[in-house]
Amino acid sequence: MTLITTLFPNQAARLLECSAVGICEIDGDGRCQYLNPAWAQLLGYEVQELVGAALHKVIHPDGKASVPVECSICQTLENARTLVVGEPGHWAHGLFLHKEGHTISMSYANRHVVTDGMPTVMVMSFHDDRQFVYLRNEIRERTVELEASERRKTEFIATLAHELRNPLAPIRTALELMRKAGDDADSMRFVR
Repeated sequence: MTLITTLFPNQAARLLECSAVGICEIDGDGRCQYLNPAWAQLLGYEVQELVGAALHKVIHPDGKASVPVECSICQTLENARTLVVGEPGHWAHGLFLHKEGHTISMSYANRHVVTDGMPTVMVMSFHDDRQFVYLRNEIRERTVELEASERRKTEFIATLAHELRNPLAPIRTALELMRKAGDDADSMRFVR
């Protein structure tokens, strides 16, 4: 137990339960020992459905499971065994299957919980990346639209400049002749 859970167990539990970030505690066999409602909701389950479940099977339900060597969570669990005790895990990204069968883009990180100097369980946190992915795609689309708009504007200005040169050329010539003619009435009649 940490100092905060020793001094404030009710507050720590409330923080975990109310967090918008999905949190899951996994034993050495990859089974969910604890998870908060946010994690269950991200995957479309009730908390009770996931307690004791193998995480690999949860994120790859209905026989759609990838082999553990291809599963990003299984690889994270495997790599976590080599982490230095107390060293935080790094954020990774993966696609997870929702209970209804569609994929969800998530970021996740892990950290070992140490008891008597040995890692006993791993705590993983998950963040739904769908809004980030949506916004990133929106930015890309708007950037393409702005670039196209800028090209059209540049083409319009170039066309306008070209078209204005044609009617302005005779006017410019007439003005130049008028300037040269000065007060000479015969020359001015010729210009008109």
